[in-house]
Amino acid sequence: MVPWLRRDDHLPRRLRSCGLELRIQGQTTGIKALEIGASLDAYPVAIPIMAELEGVQNKQFFFEFYLAAQFGRKYVQ
Repeated sequence: MVPWLRRDDHLPRRLRSCGLELRIQGQTTGIKALEIGASLDAYPVAIPIMAELEGVQNKQFFFEFYLAAQFGRKYVQ
């Protein structure tokens, strides 16, 4: 089996996330919902980055911020 598919060296992690979703019900077309949020992945040690690029450092904490939009059409009969 290839080394990167083995789960022997899997590190435990903690994941925390929070978000806010706003649903828009008044219109029949267009944006139906907006969601904004953030998440944090925390590992007990710094994770080695596979790409060797100048200036890239190994990290222990990974932050992510996101914005999501739902589009659609509502049929009312």
